[in-house]
Amino acid sequence: MNREEFNKTTELTKNNKDYSRQAILSYVICSLLLIVNLYMVVALCIYEYRVNHKNKKNKRLIRTRQFGLVKDISANRMRHLCLTSCIFILPRLVCEFIEIKYGQDLDVICAVIRPIKVILQTVQLSCLYCVLWLRQRKLYTSEVMKPLVNKCTGFLSWAIIGIMISAAVVGVALYIFAVRFTSSNQGCIVGWSLVWKAAPGLMLIVTTITLQIILLGLLILPIYKHRRAMKGIGNPNKKDILLIRRVTIAAVVAVLTDLFCGLMTITLLIQSLSVLTHIFFDIDMIVSLFCVICSFKDWRMRLYPRLTKSTQVAGTVRRMRPGLGSNETENHRVDETAM
Repeated sequence: MNREEFNKTTELTKNNKDYSRQAILSYVICSLLLIVNLYMVVALCIYEYRVNHKNKKNKRLIRTRQFGLVKDISANRMRHLCLTSCIFILPRLVCEFIEIKYGQDLDVICAVIRPIKVILQTVQLSCLYCVLWLRQRKLYTSEVMKPLVNKCTGFLSWAIIGIMISAAVVGVALYIFAVRFTSSNQGCIVGWSLVWKAAPGLMLIVTTITLQIILLGLLILPIYKHRRAMKGIGNPNKKDILLIRRVTIAAVVAVLTDLFCGLMTITLLIQSLSVLTHIFFDIDMIVSLFCVICSFKDWRMRLYPRLTKSTQVAGTVRRMRPGLGSNETENHRVDETAM
């Protein structure tokens, strides 16, 4: 064996050892994330069952007393979207295990599994952003908030859903049409690309952070205006400031996690540590889901069902208040179902 062949063999052995270490670490992280995700799926399913059970009881009681029914459709959709988002993380993590095991050997695995992972991630994040979008729309359409919303903010409140869809389509298209992944001794790597190889991941990071900040602003702005108006007439509502504080803390944690995981992903990609790159996206997905759930008032009931009684869960079917329409709330208070 000549010196050149010896050097190639030595380098290949070193790369295989590096990959093995990365693979073991990736297996451990993915296993922990899978356990956390499975727990969240079970917890949210229990919460879903409890809410449905409470709704059935409320329907029977309200009909017996001959009151009108009000169903909070937005609250139902937000709850379903959170559960859907959580469920979509499961196949993404399964794909991670497949890529770790076969990413060194099979080009077809890399070519297929990476786009599938991106699609699953896009659907998962889109569900979360739809939750945030529905919350701010619920506030903007309430009778108490309409006078406090200007035309520009009201337009952005609607237009942001189009921005979300466009960003999702462009992001997925970049991974499917502009980049091809192949196997290597370092796992799945970019074989060829029409753009800078870090561009798709960088776009995903920038889009995620931008959307979080815009949706946070759209949610907090009307509540802040409402609170100032109520303070001026001597009728402040402490629940408003609690909502602002809770949502802001959750959003800041999510944005900081986006930044950290994004920077780590780009750094690892540049250093060709391909096995670990998408693991940080998985961490970011679970943290983002956790933050969105924690921004709700009843987050403990959603995440820790064993620590709360089923009777404490609020249903989304209620008695219609006398003199109010089905979509109206009291004139002096922000709609509490968005909290």
